[in-house]
Amino acid sequence: MIQLIDRAAGSQVLRWFDPSGFGRPLVGRQRHLAYITVWTIVFAMMSAVQGVGDKHPGQFAPFWQEACRKDRPHACAYLAGMLANFCRQESGWACNALGILQAEHERDRIAAAAWLESGCDVGFLPACGNVNRLIAGSGTAQTASPTLQDYPIILRGSKAPITDRTPSALYTLACSEGWPDTCGR
Repeated sequence: MIQLIDRAAGSQVLRWFDPSGFGRPLVGRQRHLAYITVWTIVFAMMSAVQGVGDKHPGQFAPFWQEACRKDRPHACAYLAGMLANFCRQESGWACNALGILQAEHERDRIAAAAWLESGCDVGFLPACGNVNRLIAGSGTAQTASPTLQDYPIILRGSKAPITDRTPSALYTLACSEGWPDTCGR
């Protein structure tokens, strides 16, 4: 296997990617500057297409909710994991959303009831109604917007905890992350 990898690495096709071949006539500082220039261009291109940085929408729930609605591969599973993490941090909204996802998408009524009960336990009233509907087998699930208590949990993304928890700051951040009905509040 190793000989096969060595042969592939030495092939004409992959030789083009060999960094030692780039700028061969350059030496010392000139070659160093050429490498830095190439990496700067690569990084700038990745930044332009939002491949790096803090602003990629994939770290926020609205992105995955939309992807799940469009039935994108693995989107609902990723969203479920994200919502489960939020629910464990006591976001009633996330527990409710996960319970609905489990009931409607996964068809797992037992898991759905457990998540909805968790949402009800932290005081998210739509979750209480939904667990009762699920047990009774009647009606459609009730969705609701996150509360101000949910936003510090669900807006964090992959960053440090949110320090400014004033309503205006939370709504501004929610708006920038794509949460519906939060802009201008």
